[in-house]
Amino acid sequence: MPQDFGAFFWIKFIETHHKYCFKEYAMRMLTMAFLFCLSSTIANAEPFETRKPVLCDDTKKLIKGLTENYNEKPVWTARNPVDDTRFALFVNSKTKAWTLLQMTTEIACIIGVGEESEFISSSDAI
Repeated sequence: MPQDFGAFFWIKFIETHHKYCFKEYAMRMLTMAFLFCLSSTIANAEPFETRKPVLCDDTKKLIKGLTENYNEKPVWTARNPVDDTRFALFVNSKTKAWTLLQMTTEIACIIGVGEESEFISSSDAI
C-alpha cells in the first residue's frame, strides 16, 4: 500500500470526522438554546405578585401640583370596579412627560411616571 493512500485516508477521515463533530456540536448548541428559551418562557409564564413603593397624597393637592407645576393635564380616566378607585393619566403635551394616578376622592397615589409619551391610533394598537 503506498504511503500517499494512507495519508489520503487519514485526511479524509479527519475531515469527515471533523464535519460530523461540528454538526453534532452545532445541533447540541441549537438544542440547548431552544431548551433554554423554552424553559425561561415557561418559568416566567406564571404571574407573580410584587410590591413597590408609591407616593400618595391628598387627591386635590396632588392634581393641583401636576397641573400647575408640571403642566400635565388629564387625558384619560377610568373607574376600577374592584375597589371603586379611579385611574387617571396626566400628560404634558409639550414635554411628553406623563403621570399615572390611582385615586379616591380623598387620596391619590402615583402609580407610574415617565417621558416620551405618545398616543397611538386604534389601528396601531397591539
